[in-house]
Amino acid sequence: MPKRNPASPNLSLCSGRPRHWENARGELLIVGASARAAAQSAVAAGYNVTTIDLFSDADLCEIAESHIAHQWPEDVPRLAESIAPRDWMYTGGLENYPHIITLVNRHHNLLGCSAERISEIRDPVMLWQELSGAGFRMPATWNQLPPTYCDETWLRKPRRSAGGLGIRRIAPQQEAHAYTERENGGRPARDHASEFVFQREVWGDTFGAVFLAGDRKAKLCGITRQLSGTPHGAPGEFQYCGSIGPVSVSGKVTGELKRLADFLVDRFALRGLFGLDFIIAEDSPWLIEVNPRYPASAEVLERCSCASVVHEHCVACCSDSRLRGDLISTDTTSITPTSKRLTVGKLVLYACKELRITRTFSEKLLASAGRDQDVADIPRAGSVIEQGQPILTAFANGTCVSSCHESLQTRKHRLQQELRAAQLIRRD
Repeated sequence: MPKRNPASPNLSLCSGRPRHWENARGELLIVGASARAAAQSAVAAGYNVTTIDLFSDADLCEIAESHIAHQWPEDVPRLAESIAPRDWMYTGGLENYPHIITLVNRHHNLLGCSAERISEIRDPVMLWQELSGAGFRMPATWNQLPPTYCDETWLRKPRRSAGGLGIRRIAPQQEAHAYTERENGGRPARDHASEFVFQREVWGDTFGAVFLAGDRKAKLCGITRQLSGTPHGAPGEFQYCGSIGPVSVSGKVTGELKRLADFLVDRFALRGLFGLDFIIAEDSPWLIEVNPRYPASAEVLERCSCASVVHEHCVACCSDSRLRGDLISTDTTSITPTSKRLTVGKLVLYACKELRITRTFSEKLLASAGRDQDVADIPRAGSVIEQGQPILTAFANGTCVSSCHESLQTRKHRLQQELRAAQLIRRD
């Protein structure tokens, strides 16, 4: 998982503990590699929020009681045990560790997909077999390269995948076995079967659909265009670095996505928010991955609406009948755009060189975030960001995908200039 070396080496609260609201909706613990986006959504809805993540960013510390897990995910249960019992939810990264979810559940009440169900839906080979048998499209996925792999392009993917990290393309037949053994430290591919799967590559544009599962049905929140790979500034070829949305797809694709989401909710008992990463090829969606938790693209949709996606998630998962009455019974959620002409984009900036964040630069970014809401995930003063690791997230608006993408690039270049001007390159 990506991580920074934060200013404080201790497992402790970040400085600047936020105000505790007496009339809050409730206490909510959020755990994940990065908790900032979900925490902002929850705080906006009136929750008192506590977080455990890898970064404990400066803007997160302003709104939540934040704990840093220096050893991920091993430190999570110990930190969670130190927090008074409450409802909790997880964001990206933790779905790869069902045993950690089980340990946190001993002290807190989970609002989300259970550890048992995650173990099933995050098994890509089993998922492909289930979906293929039900008539849905997902690229062939195997524990080992099939005999016919030389006729097609295949991807080697970590079983504990997150954000496209560690995915590699397998080239022609004469290179495949040598490549796999080289990547596995000299060991044959069959010895690494428990760590990787092989998936046939499907070519096309990549999207993310956000759904809300409640009452055994899936409600579509919206669809975004995914930004990934080196063309958008990510270190890895398939690494996630942003989203733009909401976007429209054909009625045929939307219908198939809804049927697929309903099938997944019924088969795997999904609860609350979940995301489907998919590629559109020949006007059909090909499922690439299921994220059975708060997806990164949900933040983009929330910025186009007047709703809190985390509150809707809590309502959908909560057994309290007073809250369940808030869950609408239509096929959509209240996470709908306030303007048909508003498109929002987010883009993660990665470090080209090792950086040490100064107090002046961190405070400047915090001021911009509070004033213009155009930047987030702001590193704390003193943090060291290694080459290839995320620095922050930039936001931009537009009237369509292309104009939003152009605004994102402009914002990215301006931030890069500010980074160079601030002379943050670490020299000691």
